[in-house]
Amino acid sequence: MSDAQKANSPATISETIQLKTNRGAMDLLFILILLFTFSVSSLVIVMIGANVYKSVVDDMQSNYDLRIPLSYIATKVRQHDQSGAINLTLKEGTNVLVLESTADKVSYETWIYAYDHRLYEVLLQKGETINLADGMAILPVTGLDLKMPTNKLLELTSYDANGKTLDLSLNLRSSN
Repeated sequence: MSDAQKANSPATISETIQLKTNRGAMDLLFILILLFTFSVSSLVIVMIGANVYKSVVDDMQSNYDLRIPLSYIATKVRQHDQSGAINLTLKEGTNVLVLESTADKVSYETWIYAYDHRLYEVLLQKGETINLADGMAILPVTGLDLKMPTNKLLELTSYDANGKTLDLSLNLRSSN
């Protein structure tokens, strides 16, 4: 049998078809494995990205919860930093920051305090009293501690929902 006859024999044609079929199946299997690997890798990357995004959002919320109340109070204290104008008092078991001011020869008090998971502020004529619930809620707070160890130092501590704290000490320019 010549080479041309061997190449055209039914057995050789069958072997060639079988080899092409096996090679096609192997190619298809390789492509499917490659596609599966790509899909799994993409899913893992998306999941990692989602966790990083959630972590960034949580950190931003924590920073907001900790810093905004302290910044607000620090601004108010600096606006009222005059001799005898800044005091702490206890009302209904809560420390209240009392900032005194005078307008048109009338004395006023601005009360700032944390009550019912909110920061409250209320402006009263000096000598008036109200219940803490009657103030105006400004923003939500998880926790806030106000301390005045000396008449020149105001210490503020803010808490977030995760238990993190941030402290701020204000050295008052004026003394009581």
